[in-house]
Amino acid sequence: MPTLRRPTLAAVTCAALLAAGCSSTTTGSVATDGRGRSQLLLVSQEQVVQQSLQYYDQQNQKARAQGKLVTSGAEWSRVNTVMQRLVPQVAAFRPDAARWPWQLVLIDEDTINAHVMAGGKITFYTGILRKLRLTDDEIAAIMGHEMAHALREHTREKMS
Repeated sequence: MPTLRRPTLAAVTCAALLAAGCSSTTTGSVATDGRGRSQLLLVSQEQVVQQSLQYYDQQNQKARAQGKLVTSGAEWSRVNTVMQRLVPQVAAFRPDAARWPWQLVLIDEDTINAHVMAGGKITFYTGILRKLRLTDDEIAAIMGHEMAHALREHTREKMS
């Protein structure tokens, strides 16, 4: 092996070992037969939640300023009812998530999307409800998918 490649190989090996030493595992769930999933989590959960809350607040302030933040009414109540049915189920996947302050906002935009921020802050857009004419079960499927991102700490993993 040429001497020029040895330092590179050593550096790559050290970096890999360092990264492996920093990896963490999210709590096991029924979806993984109680096993965890190895993830590289270099950013603390507190830091991710704090940044997520800042983004969530900015998103909501912008929607409010544009008159697009929906906080009551039939559509909001419908989506919120679905969320309230799902939240008690999160403990089956991650016990600490049952204590998160789950919250929903509905934004009146044609966007066909929904997302969740770390710590349980859920955003739905009226476009996904209206354009796809979702049933409550379909709302639950979409919301459950989004909630799983928070439960499995995908934002934290991405930031790391």
